[in-house]
Amino acid sequence: MITKNLEDFKKFIPVEPSFREDGFEKLTSFLENVYKNTLCKYIGKEQAQIFNQYSGNSEIIKEAILYAKQTETNLAIYEYLPLGAIQITSGGINIVAPKDQKSAASSDIRDVQRYYKRTGLKALDNLLQVLEENETEFTAWKSSKQYTKFKKLLVNSTQDFQEHYNIFDSRQTFLSLTNELETVEYQYLIPVLGKPVLQTLKTSEIQNDIVKEVKDYVSKANVFYVVSKTLGSGLYFQESTGFQLRFDLLDYERNFGSKERLNSFIEDQRKDKRDEAYNFLKMAKKLIQENPDVFKSYTPNTQKISSPFINGKGIVAI
Repeated sequence: MITKNLEDFKKFIPVEPSFREDGFEKLTSFLENVYKNTLCKYIGKEQAQIFNQYSGNSEIIKEAILYAKQTETNLAIYEYLPLGAIQITSGGINIVAPKDQKSAASSDIRDVQRYYKRTGLKALDNLLQVLEENETEFTAWKSSKQYTKFKKLLVNSTQDFQEHYNIFDSRQTFLSLTNELETVEYQYLIPVLGKPVLQTLKTSEIQNDIVKEVKDYVSKANVFYVVSKTLGSGLYFQESTGFQLRFDLLDYERNFGSKERLNSFIEDQRKDKRDEAYNFLKMAKKLIQENPDVFKSYTPNTQKISSPFINGKGIVAI
């Protein structure tokens, strides 16, 4: 873990003067858990180990380590809170409260959990932003599977996604959508454009206005198809201007959105985004067909672009 001692811990978590080393020792397993299952997951094991052992003077790396510690401590407390008042002994499990005090109610614990989870995940988002904006300082992260996984996509950064749809510059929101971005490539983009053209758009460094325009259209289609799949899922805090991952959602609440009927507003938004994606993909295909000298790897496909909607008698059917 990156948080080494009680002094480190107190910089991020306000505790009573009576909280001493023995209290910190109870939290070390939770700190280790966050280190292994959250930090290593998002930034890679090698980069996390560098933070753990770092003794240099780079201010950028020190800033990243500060966010890593804030992530570690806040999420550790989030995990610890439901168990903090429980004492496990050979005689059984007891709830312990000091004299003249009473144990916090479950609702109070949940509210505090939300605070620490939100704070910890915001710190993780800040950490990812520092890494993303200073790639040359974090070579271990740049060579990690976590980094290369999303860099192989057409829309491969928070900034790329943000250009087409507002996710409030949230790195974790972008990372949570990478699987859907890849799925959309296979589901919609490749059947229309073909793998060679998509690969050209991903890797081409040609400063050609036509290529740029096609890439912009295809990127918009990619993002809007993902947005149409994501809206109403319950995992994201949605505003009229965009959405972002819900940092205050407790684990057992994670699937609540799927149990509710989507309201007509969300359904309309989903349809609008699918229609926009479909139209942008059509525009990209038209440009490609009109410029065979630019897109020499394109093979005409007689199959029409499949729209996700079929017009029925007075209704719209999926």
